[in-house]
Amino acid sequence: MCTSLTAQIATLPIAIYYFYQLPTYFLLSNLWVVPATFCILILAVVLLVISLFFDPIHLYMGWVLENLISVMNAYVMWIERLPYSKISDLYLHWSEVFVMYLIQIVLLVAFRKELFIWLVFGLLLIIFWQIINLFTHFNANERKMLVIYDMQDQMSIDVIEGYSARLMIDRHKL
Repeated sequence: MCTSLTAQIATLPIAIYYFYQLPTYFLLSNLWVVPATFCILILAVVLLVISLFFDPIHLYMGWVLENLISVMNAYVMWIERLPYSKISDLYLHWSEVFVMYLIQIVLLVAFRKELFIWLVFGLLLIIFWQIINLFTHFNANERKMLVIYDMQDQMSIDVIEGYSARLMIDRHKL
């Protein structure tokens, strides 16, 4: 359980940066996925070795391996269908990923060395990160743009005001 939580925290910034979402039930899914994956890997290696020497046994082991993978995938899909299984539409700039990793490192040092100054520095980094997010939000809210797209058989215009956008399409050739 601790390993799953540590891995999730350590990969959180880069996972949000690339996938724009955060799984919320990762601990629940890892209760089954981690042991099942261990069994699958062991069984696959044994199956690979046995298939070289014993014909009928590897068919049975392959069937067991296939069903174990199917059960694991079904469990993961069941978790995914639970309400609020993920938080979507999370967007991070690379600089925010850097700051998030810096916060993790500083807080790790603070708790390992038990130095109060490192904890204060970590909390100041969190406040700094949130101030940057506030300014980004306010700047985006004031944004006004007109974007014109010229494609082969149509023309499109985007009118962007703050966080809303209207797309107008002219399907007639200009």
